[in-house]
Amino acid sequence: SSHQLKTPIAAALLLVDGMTNKIGRYQDTEAYLPKVKEQLLSMKKMVEDILYLNHCGENLDIQEVALQKVLETQLAGYRIAIADRQLTVHVEGEKHVVIDTDETLFAQIIDNIFSNVVHYTPQGKSVQIMLTAQELWIKNTGTQIDVDILPHIFDPFVSGNHDQTDTNINHHGLGLYIAAYYARKLGMRLNISNQADGVVTRIIFRESEEDYGKGSTVIN
Repeated sequence: SSHQLKTPIAAALLLVDGMTNKIGRYQDTEAYLPKVKEQLLSMKKMVEDILYLNHCGENLDIQEVALQKVLETQLAGYRIAIADRQLTVHVEGEKHVVIDTDETLFAQIIDNIFSNVVHYTPQGKSVQIMLTAQELWIKNTGTQIDVDILPHIFDPFVSGNHDQTDTNINHHGLGLYIAAYYARKLGMRLNISNQADGVVTRIIFRESEEDYGKGSTVIN
C-alpha cells in the first residue's frame, strides 16, 4: 500500500512544483490544479478503502435485502458517468429477489464492480445486467481483459491495461480485490471471464454443484 501511494504523491508533487516555479505548460494553473485534485482524490480513496478493509466484517448485519433496490441505488450513482460515455444499460431478470446478507458490504461489492464496468467499457457500448435468485450477471461489451492479467484480476493493485479511462473515477487496482474480499465475507463467489464480445462478471449467491468452478477466474 505504501509503495502504491508513492505514485500519486510523486505526481501531485511534480504538478505543484511545476506550477510553483512556473515551468512551461505548468504555468496554466487553471488546467493543472484539477489534475492535482485527481491525484489527491486517488490517494484519499485508496486510504479509505484500506482502512475500511481493516474493520469490515467484524460485525456483519445480516438481514433480508431486496437486491433490485440495491442495484438501482448503486447504478444511479453512475448515471452521469454513463451519460458522459454514452453507454446503454439494460437491466433484466427477476425484480423481487431477496437474500439474507449485509446490505452495506453487498452494496460495496456492486459499487466496485460498476466502477470498473463504467471505467473500462468503450464509448457508446452497452452494459447488460441480469438478476436471478442465484446470481447477479453483468456484461460490458467491446472490451477484454488481457489474458496475462485475468488470472490475477482479484489481486491487490492489479488493474486492466485498457485504453479507456474516465478521470472522474479513480482506479488504483483495489476495486476487484475489495469486491472479492467482501464476497468471501458474505459467503458469495465472484467470477470474471472474457467472452467473444465483452467481459462477464458474476456475483453468485446460490449455485448448483455442477456450476461450481465455471469461468476463467474464480475467488472461493
